[in-house]
Amino acid sequence: MTVSIKKSDPVLPKNRDINLAEIASTQLGVFLSHDGKKDVQFSLRRSNGRDTTEFLLTPTIVDLIFRTIIHIAKGDAVTIVPFHAELTTQEAASFLQISRPYLIKLLEKGALPFRKVGRHRRILFEDIVKYKEKSKEKSRKALDELTKESQELDLGY
Repeated sequence: MTVSIKKSDPVLPKNRDINLAEIASTQLGVFLSHDGKKDVQFSLRRSNGRDTTEFLLTPTIVDLIFRTIIHIAKGDAVTIVPFHAELTTQEAASFLQISRPYLIKLLEKGALPFRKVGRHRRILFEDIVKYKEKSKEKSRKALDELTKESQELDLGY
């Protein structure tokens, strides 16, 4: 089986996926709660019982699988995007939960690096994640400052 390393379209789980993911997340969660810092030996068996394989996974990989299964169990659409992938402006805007025109303004004023492919802009997913983290930190600092001021002014919050 060939697996693409390019970003993929979101996969919306079906009812059977959700039900099996709920069971798997519960069982895997209990298993990992005992000691999630060790490598995990996995054993896969097809439903016909004939094909079996075993392999070892690191805690990092197991954590990623576990988090993915949890989202599937909730019925969330899941997308895997490699950190080095390039996104279109619409994909980047959707990830940041902002409008595409607002993203274009951010790009044009240099808030996010990008490159042009013909007339189209492409933004590294890594840069989008960094921007989102900086924005969250900026918001957190502003909220802390507002909280401090309200306490100093005894506004009762």
